[in-house]
Amino acid sequence: MKQRILFIIWAILYGICAGLGFVAQPTDAQSVAMTILSLLFFVPGALLLADAVTKRNNKLLLALRIISIVSLSLTVLVFMANLASAAASEAVGNALYYVLLLVSAPMSTIGFDLLSLFLWACLLFSTFVFRKKLTD
Repeated sequence: MKQRILFIIWAILYGICAGLGFVAQPTDAQSVAMTILSLLFFVPGALLLADAVTKRNNKLLLALRIISIVSLSLTVLVFMANLASAAASEAVGNALYYVLLLVSAPMSTIGFDLLSLFLWACLLFSTFVFRKKLTD
């Protein structure tokens, strides 16, 4: 599959996950569907990683690394800001929570918050491992 199509699919899945993150009280069936979509969110990234390795594309590996670092960094920063806003008004807390939903879209819909961070970290560290193997 072409890289461009995979990036488009990844962006669409991001939009779906971001939108579903605003569902307040999902039913059991909705929670299962949201978890499946959240897991599917990481498939295009994994396919892009596999494509980068098979084609020995260091530029694509770097792009995946940057995307992973940005996602993980923004998630941690906004999460910390959200925690720090405990003494602030409810509006500030809600605003930061909504920003967190957008920054870490699959995290809010996967049901297991740490699993999303773990999958992002796996993608990130895979870029380092395969980069080293490609340069050897």
